[in-house]
Amino acid sequence: MLAAQKCFGRPSSGAARLRIQVAFEEDGSAVNVVACHEHLLRHPARHDIDNPKNEATEFRNEAKLIPMRRLREPVKFGQHCFKLRKSAVDKLQNMKVFAAVVELRGFSQAARSLGLSVPTVSRKIAELEDHLGSQLLMRTTRAVSTTDNGQRFYENVRKILDTVSEAESMASGESKTPKGRLAIAAPYCFGHRHILPIVNDFVGQYKEVAIRLQLSDVPVEMTEGRVDLGIRIEAPLDPAMRYLRLGTLRQIICASPAYLGKNGKPQTPRDLARHQSISFARSSGLEAPWEFRAGSVVQKRSMQSRLVMSTADAVVESAVAGHGLAQVYAYHASSAINRGRLEIVLENYEIAPVPVDIYYSSRRPTLRKVRVFLDYAIPRLKRELAEIARKCAI
Repeated sequence: MLAAQKCFGRPSSGAARLRIQVAFEEDGSAVNVVACHEHLLRHPARHDIDNPKNEATEFRNEAKLIPMRRLREPVKFGQHCFKLRKSAVDKLQNMKVFAAVVELRGFSQAARSLGLSVPTVSRKIAELEDHLGSQLLMRTTRAVSTTDNGQRFYENVRKILDTVSEAESMASGESKTPKGRLAIAAPYCFGHRHILPIVNDFVGQYKEVAIRLQLSDVPVEMTEGRVDLGIRIEAPLDPAMRYLRLGTLRQIICASPAYLGKNGKPQTPRDLARHQSISFARSSGLEAPWEFRAGSVVQKRSMQSRLVMSTADAVVESAVAGHGLAQVYAYHASSAINRGRLEIVLENYEIAPVPVDIYYSSRRPTLRKVRVFLDYAIPRLKRELAEIARKCAI
């Protein structure tokens, strides 16, 4: 049970002193406030060897149990009126509870993770909402989601908790050991093929790091605080990010030897009109146009493909099966090319290789877990991109 104490007044003859003791109930549901009234008396006509000043103190206790929801209201004992203030530690604990509810998408899940009861988790969220004067979460029978204010608050809370965790580690002499949650974003196919194996090895070596890997071809806004670092392939540069170059990727056109043997090799992009094509569908569902270099100009061409796939891996499989030409990044097809199952065509019309970067925020302190993952992943990713270039070399 946490306790605090405060005194009002000074003991003097005929005066009263009020001593306030504050204790939080074990279940955190309320605050028990006890006021101890000390009244100092003197008896001039009375003589006592053990008490030469003839002083006597009368005590009278008065207790009030204040629910947490009314904690911000004034507390009155006689002529004294004051407000209780929750400490920063309590606010930080409430933030941890809120972050757990958001990340685990439920009160029960957060309670189990934190070793608390569900009512305690619910109360702490209510305290936060009352303190901020804003609803943070929307609750239904099936799910918990953040309001717009709640999402913005969560993103800031996550930064605060990560910074506090880092500071605690440094203060305790454990700064060399990364710990905490690490959120990583990567394009789906590249992430599945190259980032996931690194993540699996990393968590096996660093037991105190928890990783949330988000694989999606939809760009993630790191400035919203949802991820700690990400992989960029030909994405627009963000001035709020710090980029580290891993290598480059060619965007190639390829087909199976069987298809090319039957239909011939195209010599220019104009020859594609008499060929079957397999294209990639964007997140919008629309077919992505093919890109070609004409001198210093990049031209885009709509292919009207018979086969349009939602993943690049599916595009490559269809090309290996002999259903037409495909335009993909080299890493999608490098293994099939190396095994002779696909051949590259129209090399002279390829656009310039696109950069591949790993990036993280330049506006937040670089946490230990981020630095350690960068040191762990970057050399391996550079080697893998160099190997892809070797397999697809002309």
